[in-house]
Amino acid sequence: MGLWGSKPAAEEKDPNDIKVNQWDTTAVKNALDDAAKLYAKEKLQFSEVHHLMNLRLAISIIAVSFAGFALLYDYMHPFPQSKLVLATCSVSYFLMMGVFTAFTMFIERNIFFEGDDETCIVGQPASLSLFSTLRKYQSTFTLGVRLTNREKGHFEEATVDFPVESCFTTEGRLVHGKLQERVEEIYKKVAHVKSSESKKSK
Repeated sequence: MGLWGSKPAAEEKDPNDIKVNQWDTTAVKNALDDAAKLYAKEKLQFSEVHHLMNLRLAISIIAVSFAGFALLYDYMHPFPQSKLVLATCSVSYFLMMGVFTAFTMFIERNIFFEGDDETCIVGQPASLSLFSTLRKYQSTFTLGVRLTNREKGHFEEATVDFPVESCFTTEGRLVHGKLQERVEEIYKKVAHVKSSESKKSK
């Protein structure tokens, strides 16, 4: 059996009518992530930004640049003249790959949305991060919110665990309202960070 039933998925008819294959954990997670992201942008009014994605891209470009320079230099100055440059670029490339791996594991982690509240709807400017986890062949979805007061640097973080079947019908159709309730629930736990009474999390 799948996560909550055995009926096959059908093609979605419109962007808000999301159906997934209950056998596909990745599809289930992506559907929940997309719905949470939509709620953050439309209801909470955070403008999506891509700081982590841009950093990941920059690290990748630097690593590829070392490899590209090594190939070009070796073409212009054949081995063994290029020996030192090839060695230096090779070591630098693998070092950058190590940096890339550490970045994705410890900084980017499971974050799927970054947003800024430029309009200062409540209190002071804030940044919102949403992150989630759904282990393969498991039905417990972990959704997290991190809200940062950009002016004071204070932040709060909260998570909630819930079964994925609570947000889907037996046919695999996403029930947006159920997921929005979960996002709103944890957002309220950290929303005070936007006000002047912000306190720093431990």
